[in-house]
Amino acid sequence: MGAEKHNGVVHYTTGYNRRPPHRPFLQRIQYAGIVIFFSICMCGLLSAMDDRIPYFTLADSIIAYKNKSQLVTQGENQRECGDMKPPRNERRKVWVSCKGERPADNEALGPLNYYPYPGLKETYFPYDNTPGYLSPLVAVQLANPKCKSSGMALGRLSELL
Repeated sequence: MGAEKHNGVVHYTTGYNRRPPHRPFLQRIQYAGIVIFFSICMCGLLSAMDDRIPYFTLADSIIAYKNKSQLVTQGENQRECGDMKPPRNERRKVWVSCKGERPADNEALGPLNYYPYPGLKETYFPYDNTPGYLSPLVAVQLANPKCKSSGMALGRLSELL
């Protein structure tokens, strides 16, 4: 009684009329347990996520070189940024800025005040065409504009005043 092995193939003698136990049922239970555990973990992670907040920013993954002499350009093209993150209450904003087309335009504009300062809340973006969506209102105040006039009629204008 017992198994006889001929050329690597198991032949069972007359006392054993059944196959050896492969335990596929237990393996299926084991894999089902792994799948259920993974599903529970993923549901927990996905329910804790906020779709409006990115969890990865490129700025957090950039590591500055401590020894710039090891770089090919000796660090000539590297900037010292320091801590350039805005304050916590200003991080989730869409920034607004205005400037002139030429340097002379920037001088003439003078300082600008933005409303709302320092930018728009992230709730306005991205635009998804939902009913009742209100577009954000942005106002730019020219604090000290410098105005100049030129033309042939200026001589006559001084006569009228």
